[in-house]
Amino acid sequence: MWSLSEPTVALAVPKAAMSDIRQTSMEPDMTTDVAYAICSFNDIPSRRAMGFQLMIVAEDGSQRPWPIFVIRWGKQVFGYLNMCPHDKVNLDWERNQFLDGNGLRILCGKHGSLFEIGTGLCVDGPCKGESLTPVALTVLDGDICVTGVTLVEDDEDEEAETGLQCEEGCDPAGPPWEATKSVV
Repeated sequence: MWSLSEPTVALAVPKAAMSDIRQTSMEPDMTTDVAYAICSFNDIPSRRAMGFQLMIVAEDGSQRPWPIFVIRWGKQVFGYLNMCPHDKVNLDWERNQFLDGNGLRILCGKHGSLFEIGTGLCVDGPCKGESLTPVALTVLDGDICVTGVTLVEDDEDEEAETGLQCEEGCDPAGPPWEATKSVV
């Protein structure tokens, strides 16, 4: 976690104290001044997306899964809840496959709905006119960070402290951005 003064890129994700960044997460009234690094900016190539399975602390103190995805477009990042507004299913039809064949729109793999990358607005499909739920992100010191929410952290050991669990092919002793939050 880091202290923030100004985000390098704003639209989603924290890593430090952030009192001046507008909240756009799915959790209303969960203002937090903490930013959580979820990956390195360079881990997501431009015009690509990556999903994350995080655990969030709800307003009532309970913990629940919070699946999100991040799209990098040049020097910008956009984050959304991984849930189609039409049928409440995950958008990715295959792991980390969130974009259409041209890489220009977000695609719901179940019903074919198409969403604008920059706004999350559905422009075609069963949920036309509805929008994806945005996730507050920022880039800080080369890391993409989630802000405006409280993520579950476990202090038992370094891996548990970050709440990260390696995916296939990552080195558990490697940098934390080679992992995703575990969904308990």
